Amino acid sequence: SILAAAFAKAGCSVLHVDPNDFYGGDWASIPIERMQPEVLARCGWDIEVVKSADDSQLKGITVDLLAKPFMASEPIIDMMARTSLGHYVEFKALQGVFVDFDDGDGPQRVPASRADVFQSRTISMVEKRLLMRFLNRCAGVEESADLLADGTDESFSELLDRHGLRGRLHATILEAITNGDGNVSADEGVRQAKLFCLSMARFRTATPFLYPIHGIAEVQQAFCRLCAVNGGVYRLRTEVTAVSDLTNERSKL
Repeated sequence: SILAAAFAKAGCSVLHVDPNDFYGGDWASIPIERMQPEVLARCGWDIEVVKSADDSQLKGITVDLLAKPFMASEPIIDMMARTSLGHYVEFKALQGVFVDFDDGDGPQRVPASRADVFQSRTISMVEKRLLMRFLNRCAGVEESADLLADGTDESFSELLDRHGLRGRLHATILEAITNGDGNVSADEGVRQAKLFCLSMARFRTATPFLYPIHGIAEVQQAFCRLCAVNGGVYRLRTEVTAVSDLTNERSKL
């Protein structure tokens, strides 16, 4: 959909065909009443759909096949803000991110803003200062010359340990910044931490994460609409059966 919009915007003739009867592919947003096995199979999902006797309360609910929050300062958000794509999709900021430490206390809110950090009861005052200093260094607010270790293949998890960010604080940072993956490289982890901080500051929201109000498929559909208004043609429920080379007057199946 991104390529189709780019080609149409550049003045090319675009025909976009899709074998499905909905937009989005793996990024589809499907009304729950349409969650049939054959629909899910086309998206690569092999699950059993069990419906209750009374599913009237489920009307109006849409299921995203891929849950993908966006950071407010991600390149794709920048692109939508600079172009007319922003007219076709509306985002809402997530109100909170939670992590469960399996300690019986249930999900705990991940502190995102400076105010959240110092109001949090899950980390000590010393840890709060360590956390704020680390984030400021990642964002470039404070001196960060020795933030990364030279000449090593250090992981982001190891970097956190080296800077004294351990235990719950360690787990909280990984969950908020790398989605719990401590195996990403230190460079990539610091890059994501900087993106996290910039995203928090961009719209002054409760978290740095934005999500399309009407489902993840709205992102793809925004590009589809941009393509269409620039002369692109879309056809659903259509598969490519042959590619014709008009130059050499030959057809290939």
